[in-house]
Amino acid sequence: MVRIFVDDKEIFVDEKKSLLQGCLDNDIYIPNLCFLEDMDDPPGSCRMCFVEIEGMSQPVISCKIEPKADMVVRTATEEVIRLQRTSLRLLLSIHEAKCKACPSNKKCVLQQLVRRLGVRIRPRRYDHLTRSVVEDSPHPFLKIVHSRCILCGRCIHECRKQNGNALLTFARRGIDTIVTTYGEEEEMWLTCDPCLACIEACPVSAILLKDALSEETLSEDETVQAAEYQKQPAEGDGDVRQVENSTAHDSKVKRHEIHRISAEGDAIEQVAESASTDEAQAQCGHRMHRRR
Repeated sequence: MVRIFVDDKEIFVDEKKSLLQGCLDNDIYIPNLCFLEDMDDPPGSCRMCFVEIEGMSQPVISCKIEPKADMVVRTATEEVIRLQRTSLRLLLSIHEAKCKACPSNKKCVLQQLVRRLGVRIRPRRYDHLTRSVVEDSPHPFLKIVHSRCILCGRCIHECRKQNGNALLTFARRGIDTIVTTYGEEEEMWLTCDPCLACIEACPVSAILLKDALSEETLSEDETVQAAEYQKQPAEGDGDVRQVENSTAHDSKVKRHEIHRISAEGDAIEQVAESASTDEAQAQCGHRMHRRR
């Protein structure tokens, strides 16, 4: 542990962690978007965590700085805030700010930063840049909404941590850079265990479950028609496939559940469950459809 001074406050931080993490551990908030606690080498791509350090000629991003004994840090100088506002405006210039239709509405990190830094959610200073990307994903159960994505890379980091190598990756260049599933062959998809880590890591709900009932399209107490499904024969182990509609019943649902169909026997392995219904849930998996 080393002693440093942040905004005239004396704190002790782990010299093996980044300056940003040391400040967060001591309840000193520095704006950040692409940083996660367990990152060995933070990407620094969001350019939000600027601070001024005594002895350095210009502000630096704190996720890339190792704390040194008696370091003096300023987190809210005029120049630091100016740089943070500029970085946030640039991020918002490629972000489709349809907040009312987004599952992250009112708990979105971008909204929190907009309020903190006094920036408009739709900046007038910069033109909104539209990426030439088709909103379609070949992945069997993940949908990536590119117009929301801020390219923070947190989903890629979490995927690598869960699977040993990232099944998500950056593709293309410049303004058209996107996060996408690695490879378009079905063999690549089958190595993707639906752990939902990438969904949980995304700060702006840019990764969703395909055909899943979500807050984006349905309120918590809205009545829907839930179609009960039966397993179809599948080739290969752990293949994710659509199944045919058999019967339907009415229920109130709050969230969703997904199941993975196994080729061994007739078992259906439940991967993640977060549904709640007023009636007893059906024995098989459910796909939710809005009642017309």
